[in-house]
Amino acid sequence: MTIGTVVPALLAQGATAIRDTLLVRPLSPVRSPFEELVYIASGLTSILTLLLVVALVIALLAVRRAVQRAHDTFDRRLQDFGRRLDDFNALLGRAHSQADRVVDMTGAAISGVEWGADKVKDFVKRKRRPRNRKRRGEGPSGEGPADAPRPSPDAPRGPRKESADESPYDDDRE
Repeated sequence: MTIGTVVPALLAQGATAIRDTLLVRPLSPVRSPFEELVYIASGLTSILTLLLVVALVIALLAVRRAVQRAHDTFDRRLQDFGRRLDDFNALLGRAHSQADRVVDMTGAAISGVEWGADKVKDFVKRKRRPRNRKRRGEGPSGEGPADAPRPSPDAPRGPRKESADESPYDDDRE
């Protein structure tokens, strides 16, 4: 069957059906005042529900945009904090290296002081005369002239008189 034979057959069927068709005007149903109120409320509810959904979508988009801005701000602050932390670590590293230099210099100064103290001790030992040696004019025990009275051990001692061959830095303590 070809298309040329199908189309005229359908048109012939439609032409016969048109004369049997009744034109009817639809009428709205008769409603009571309560039914009319419910009908209007139902329509308003549908419209308000649609508006509520649209408002929620708009609010969600606004919240999403605010969260995105907050996230971007947080990222910028975090990067700024990272830079400041890097600066602080660099400063701390410099302070640590300066502290190491101070420790090294202190160690060198202490070793220099110890070296100087050793040299002074060696110098003093070479220049020191033994104290139990008799001096000129002393008695047999080495305490002074033989005819001189002995001082009491509780007597106050005056300032020490230094001779030319004694150093003021001589000390019995070691």
